[in-house]
Amino acid sequence: MTSLKNEEINVIVKKHKAIINCENSLPLASRKIFNILLFLVKDRFGKDIEHQVSESDVIALLNKTDKDITSARINYKKLAATVIEYNILNNDKDHLNGVGTMLAPAEINTTKKTWNFSFPPNIVKWVQDPKSFVFLDITTQERFCSKYSQALWEICIGSLEDQLESYFSVTLDECRMLMCGKDNHQTYKDFKRRVISVALNEINEKSLLHVKLYKEVKEGRRVSELVFVVTKQDYAEPSLFASNDDLYIKMVDVFGITANVARLMAEKYDDDRISRNLEYTEQQYRKAIKNNKESQFNLGAYATSAITKDYAPKHPQLLINIIEEKAKKKEMESNVIVLKKKAGEEAMNRVISIFEALDRNLQMTLKNEFEKNGLRGPVKKIFDQEGWSSERINSHFYIFLTAQVEQGRKGEGYDQIIKLLKMNDELD
Repeated sequence: MTSLKNEEINVIVKKHKAIINCENSLPLASRKIFNILLFLVKDRFGKDIEHQVSESDVIALLNKTDKDITSARINYKKLAATVIEYNILNNDKDHLNGVGTMLAPAEINTTKKTWNFSFPPNIVKWVQDPKSFVFLDITTQERFCSKYSQALWEICIGSLEDQLESYFSVTLDECRMLMCGKDNHQTYKDFKRRVISVALNEINEKSLLHVKLYKEVKEGRRVSELVFVVTKQDYAEPSLFASNDDLYIKMVDVFGITANVARLMAEKYDDDRISRNLEYTEQQYRKAIKNNKESQFNLGAYATSAITKDYAPKHPQLLINIIEEKAKKKEMESNVIVLKKKAGEEAMNRVISIFEALDRNLQMTLKNEFEKNGLRGPVKKIFDQEGWSSERINSHFYIFLTAQVEQGRKGEGYDQIIKLLKMNDELD
């Protein structure tokens, strides 16, 4: 059985473009779980027909706790139960468009807490084919709250390949299918506000990409095609706050309420009423599972009725005060993060200034140390292609060097930097 090691959590998963260009009828959690499964079995992919992974490893990479296991299991099973259309953009001309499932089959051993599964032959063939890989950072996908963001993020990374900037276009119909699935019938105005804007805002806040809707191509008065521009940033601090449409996304992705009904309820009822009744629905669903009545419980229908008829009791004033205090605490934590980031940038600038004044032999010693201990994952790939001529490599080197200095690393090169830093502090 494949087991997760702590030091591997930041490793990149490789995914074929045909799988990325699939109809996004899957919930966000299912899409994340599929990427995690690809990562966990990467060393045995193509060698074993059947795979087994630890449930705890999947939960850890989802950034969830044991109380979320039931939900994770449901979304895991959906990978084998949902038929999707793949390779919609036809980026890889060696493969035909088609339909299929992501896993076949998908089983759970509740005693050993393991997940057993196989990948369909077409997916095995694609992921072994080195011509058209996309590399996804699992730690980035943890931050997304919307399946729209996850889908667009994967497509944008696929469009970049090894570039820092790219433009790509999709028809409006393709965009609807890739981000929502075939059942999306919103007007373009609503689709842009509820889907595209939500995805753009979250990607720009929580990843190293900056994505912008560059142009809307029209046929007459109707928008027929969308052009996006994608830029890869050197650094981005993940936002602590979700988008304003989180409740809408939660109603659709988590509770299975249809998009049109969720939109109407979001416009009609206040956030407190919706949130209270979603929590109440979850409580009732857990009771149904405990009493083995899960199959009789229609989650989407119950959640819709709960919000419409206001089943849930109103929060007492004490709880409201607690919620307000938590919001204030979160705001304070956000301010602290901003200050820490500023202090970190100032520290790195000091280290860079001193490094540039060092003897060239000492500089080479420190660079060799970075090549030996600091090159991992995608950074190593960039270094192998571009070497020290890459601005991104130099940026990663200075981040690595600053971290080593702050940790009090001893040795040739480090001793000289630390000594000069102390001298500058004394002069100040």
